[in-house]
Amino acid sequence: RSADISRSQALELLDTGWTLEEVGEIFNVSEKSIWRWEDKLTQQIEVSPMSVLRGCPRLLNMAIMAELQASSRNPHRCSLMMGF
Repeated sequence: RSADISRSQALELLDTGWTLEEVGEIFNVSEKSIWRWEDKLTQQIEVSPMSVLRGCPRLLNMAIMAELQASSRNPHRCSLMMGF
């Protein structure tokens, strides 16, 4: 989002030596807003990053998935595997 980019840019300016007043004038925000942005950023950094894993773990492993895929191409093979 453009608001997030602006906030990041404002905080980068502070890190490079610009004053709160100068950054506030550039982005047309109060010094209090900039402090809140900085606090929010600090809190986000301190929180553990989310796991890249999403949803439930798979019940079928890759070998079973491959076997099912192969059997879908040959239905007779599936019935032999299952003992039917």
